[in-house]
Order: sequence, then C-alpha cells, then structure tokens
Amino acid sequence: MEHLSLFTVTFGLTAPWGVGDVSSSMLKLGAEVAFPRGRRFTSSHCGAEHQPVHDARERTWCHLNFFQY
Repeated sequence: MEHLSLFTVTFGLTAPWGVGDVSSSMLKLGAEVAFPRGRRFTSSHCGAEHQPVHDARERTWCHLNFFQY
C-alpha cells in the first residue's frame, strides 16, 4: 500500500479522495483516483452541502511523464 500513499501525495489528493489502484506497463503508468461509495459532496457551483454524486463514469486522462508532474 506504500505506492498508493506516494501517488496520493504526488497528486495532492486529500480526503475523501485517494488512489484506489495503480497499474503499470513498459509504456504507461496508471492510477485510479477514487472516493468512498455513497460519499456526498459540497456543490462547487452553488455551495449546497451533502449533495449526492450524479456522475462517476470512468475517464482516462493523459498527463506528462510521471516525474515531470
């Protein structure tokens, strides 16, 4: 689980966000950013608290090489 902590710190994630899984191959490194199922958040639009998540689709994001982050 140490690698999960490394990525959590590297990506600047704070609770409730965290790294759920890490995968790698010769050409790419993957990390899953996740939150606890059922978690409610404050709306970034209007500031209303305890709002349910309405979109948790998996997405792919390409970034610079890991050590260029």
